[in-house]
Amino acid sequence: MAATTMKESPPVPSRRLRSYVLGNAFALYLGLIAAYVAGHLAGAGSGDLLNIRTTDFAQYYAAASMILHGHIGALYNLSATWHLQRQIAGPTHGVFAVIPYLYPPYFALALVPLALLPYGLAYLIWLACNCLMLSLAMFFLEGAADLGRRGTIAFRLLALASLPILLALGLGQVSLLLLVLCTLALVALRRGYDRAAGGLLAVASLKPAYLLPVLLVLLLTRRRRALEGYLAGVAVLIAAVLPFSGLGIYAGYLRLLRLDESWQGGANGGFWYHGVPISSATYAPQWNQSLAGFSQLLLPHSTAGPLYLVASLVVVLAVAWIAWKAPSITLPFGAAIAAGLLISPHTLMYDLAVALLPAAACLGWRRAAKPVLIPAALIAVELAVTIGYKLAFFVPVQLAVPALVLLVGLFALVTGRLAKRSAEAEGTRSLRACAQRGSDSPDLRSREPTRGKFQST
Repeated sequence: MAATTMKESPPVPSRRLRSYVLGNAFALYLGLIAAYVAGHLAGAGSGDLLNIRTTDFAQYYAAASMILHGHIGALYNLSATWHLQRQIAGPTHGVFAVIPYLYPPYFALALVPLALLPYGLAYLIWLACNCLMLSLAMFFLEGAADLGRRGTIAFRLLALASLPILLALGLGQVSLLLLVLCTLALVALRRGYDRAAGGLLAVASLKPAYLLPVLLVLLLTRRRRALEGYLAGVAVLIAAVLPFSGLGIYAGYLRLLRLDESWQGGANGGFWYHGVPISSATYAPQWNQSLAGFSQLLLPHSTAGPLYLVASLVVVLAVAWIAWKAPSITLPFGAAIAAGLLISPHTLMYDLAVALLPAAACLGWRRAAKPVLIPAALIAVELAVTIGYKLAFFVPVQLAVPALVLLVGLFALVTGRLAKRSAEAEGTRSLRACAQRGSDSPDLRSREPTRGKFQST
């Protein structure tokens, strides 16, 4: 394995970090509120489009309310969740369908303080938290991209205007929490705080499938302390819920995850489960931006599964190769995040907000390839993601999937070129050493190393 060089980032002045995060978060928050008010004034709020009570945040608020009122045992009960979410939503057009709570119980427990507040106020506070988390992630990602002043401004504008980021903000999704946790974990790994990085990744286990390639990277790069921190963090999070529920809550969580996986790709319209209407937008393959959705759109269900498994294996093997060859943890970590989105059985458009991390990481190594190649490819990725969001309902293809595959391919390209340069530099050093030894020995002065010796050096 190539040695992993820690390109340690210089310490960030706390004043600059604070002013950047607070200033950008405040501007973003005001912009979103202004857009919401303008939408209502324009009449767009007459339906459910701008109804904050039907956003994904409602499922988090409902789960936290269950714990607040002593009903943590019903956290993964679809009927109880449906009734509570319907109360939060109020009158809606048509049948109200439930969005199952598919996250570990520790997340709902952490949101209990928000459940003490009226829903509208809780949503605004959560929106402010999302703006802060996005700004914090952007601060470090812009540094990793290393673009200069104009390039940084362009990167920031493209990121904030991207469809996944806008959806994550408006719907109140956890994608930005995952983004900031993974970003801070990468920063910690680069600075040598491996256990802290592992703890951050443990909290990011809200969606475990996204982290599987990351854990593989930590294993292959021999980040033992990071893995220890991850396992310790998971143990603490599991134990934090036990005084309120016992281990039975995790059995319910795993049962619902298995049930959720069985619904993937089989719901092109609304469907019911034991008398409970389930939101079909979560399970239709047109919405699924992963290899699973890509396979289900192209092939019958019987053959889509094997294609998904084979394609996922290929992606994971590519990440393993990058981890084995890359000179820096940034390259395999970024590739692993993109791979996690690909191999997950359930990746929606707002989840692609996490892809901002591999995009910035790839930009930071653009000089290893042609300087224009990676920025141009990333712009193509954003266009494909945006256009493909609705195109999948007319053409059976998910453009976001080849875009993410391209992103993993860019990491492989950079890693391959760096490995080649490293091998050439090592060969040059070996040649010089041989020449030096030859000049010191009269008997060897006229002898040249064979080609085989160069190859084995």
